[in-house]
Amino acid sequence: MARALYKQVSEIANSMSLSTAKKEKRISTAVRVAVVAATAYKNDPDVVLGIALELAQVASRAAPHFAGTIASAVSFAPSVSRIEGASSRIRTAAFAAAAAPRGKRAREIPSELYVQAPHATAEEVAAAPGESTQQAPMPENSTEAPTRAAARPAPEAGVAESEMPAPAADQMAPEGNGPDNGAASGAATSRITEGDNSKLAVTANVMVQHDDNIFISNSDKVADTIYSFEPGLDFHVGQNSLDHASLSYQEDFVEYASHKAPNVHLANAAGDFGYDDGGLKLAANGSYQQLYQNNIDVLTIGPNALIRSNNFLIGGNGEWLFGAKTSGSVGVSYNDVTYANPGLVGGRNLNFPVDLYYKVTPKADVFAGYTYGIYRPDEGGPEAKDGYAHVGARGDFTPKLSGSFSVGYITRNVPGTVRNKSLGYTGNLTYEVTPKTNATMSFSRDFTATALGQTEINSSYSLGLSTALSPQWEIGESINYQILDYGPQVFLLNNSPITQERRDDYWTGNLHLTYIYSRWLTASAGYTARNDHSTISLIDFADNVFSLTMGLRY
Repeated sequence: MARALYKQVSEIANSMSLSTAKKEKRISTAVRVAVVAATAYKNDPDVVLGIALELAQVASRAAPHFAGTIASAVSFAPSVSRIEGASSRIRTAAFAAAAAPRGKRAREIPSELYVQAPHATAEEVAAAPGESTQQAPMPENSTEAPTRAAARPAPEAGVAESEMPAPAADQMAPEGNGPDNGAASGAATSRITEGDNSKLAVTANVMVQHDDNIFISNSDKVADTIYSFEPGLDFHVGQNSLDHASLSYQEDFVEYASHKAPNVHLANAAGDFGYDDGGLKLAANGSYQQLYQNNIDVLTIGPNALIRSNNFLIGGNGEWLFGAKTSGSVGVSYNDVTYANPGLVGGRNLNFPVDLYYKVTPKADVFAGYTYGIYRPDEGGPEAKDGYAHVGARGDFTPKLSGSFSVGYITRNVPGTVRNKSLGYTGNLTYEVTPKTNATMSFSRDFTATALGQTEINSSYSLGLSTALSPQWEIGESINYQILDYGPQVFLLNNSPITQERRDDYWTGNLHLTYIYSRWLTASAGYTARNDHSTISLIDFADNVFSLTMGLRY
């Protein structure tokens, strides 16, 4: 049973097609079913706890990033939850196993712990708290719990002994470590040099687009067909470690068939790092993007043109567990935008967020915090000071609804001008409509700077839906709506300068159909419709884009 659970949890954790939320649900269900089956009809608390500890270690070794989820699933199994102090010992064992080196020879699992372990009944599984097996179905290749198991079977062909689950008992921390103490003592061991802990992929996307209004003009629309070829490299390390990182690079070669715009090649690079041992979470990310696209900010100045810009972003944050229910986080982010087109104003944005969290349920937190920001425009413009005082919540709010959101008070203070203040908010939510259909919603409202160096209030809302029609076919659609409040704008009307308040209602709709031929080859067809309705009617526009894409990953 232990070997089957290890294999099953490992496959879920390393799946390329599942979101983190779905992985958590399916791992939790798999672990809970295994514990219920293995401990059925066993009345001795010591035997039940021994089985629970072994399975917690096995599953955590298979999926170190999900040690907390695994510990909760084991602890809340009906036969285990009745044992005093079990939760603390299971959590300690799970994080110790997650942090243990994979090279250490695994200990044999006592066969007497698994003798006559019957199948879990539907009633027993349903009695366990959390997600039901219907909400998080088991993978197709999973097997039911065996009725009898002897000592651990020999490794399969091609599987090294060091890959077998169940770390040695001496890796566990003392029993006195409670659930609020985070991971067991000892630093997490990074296994960067191991081949099964890192992946290097060669990627390539080939795309054909037809855009009927490439300059998003109000009149005299210009259409063109755009070809792009995007080769790249994608490196990931730490799939089986508490610490993980990734680095990717992509070069985008863009060609306009009718030469209505210059051909370009654009560089894009990104990286991230993460660490989570249950008591300390660290995250960092960075990206560099070269963009060549239309921009609605500049529609009032003409002539119509595509905008070349460089966007550099880097940031990080750390979160510490203070107690069983409290934690805090601090972070920093830096964003630098520059424009190659003359007359446009880039800038640098620096933010320092601080938040305090309080756990109201095992899976949900409420929080309060403040973000201090500084915006420095290019060309020596006045510096802006930003603030965002907010409260919010994060986590799994229901068995199907998860995410994070905050609401508060935003301010922007520019020397020599009236202080701007307004309602602000941000959020990202995911709802599992069915096991094969997910809905996502995001929203935000904040002060931003336009390409003309002006402050605007940007309110954005997005609603998306994706459905797996079959293992090979997926369909998705999304609607995005932005309210852009620019304030006074100067534009030309009959060659005369006019000043008018500008507010745009900007809609974007997307529809795509994807075919997954294999893990290394996908193809998709897409349609995007854009429409802008402004208080300055001369800049209203509509745009339609059709695309075909083939993605390769080797």
